Amino acid sequence: MEANNEEIRKERFRRVATRRTNNILEQIRILGNCSNKSSYSYKDEDIQKIFSAIEKELRFVKKKFIVKYTWNLLIRSKNLWWNRFTYKLLLIILSF
Repeated sequence: MEANNEEIRKERFRRVATRRTNNILEQIRILGNCSNKSSYSYKDEDIQKIFSAIEKELRFVKKKFIVKYTWNLLIRSKNLWWNRFTYKLLLIILSF
């Protein structure tokens, strides 16, 4: 029963993550329409703010996945050396 529940959760993740990823990519393509200088006026500073905000959020979300994955490895491992290594890696990731 637990294996079946795990498969349901995996499938739900695939379905939801795929849809959300596609939505994000579409919104980025739409943002690209703002690059049309004949329709919009902007400064380099405006572009820097946009991409800085996007990159900051992307780094934050990526860390969430890496930390959770690393933490799960740490919890499951019985190897003391691996636990120390994984713990140190987790601390490095969190410091960024």
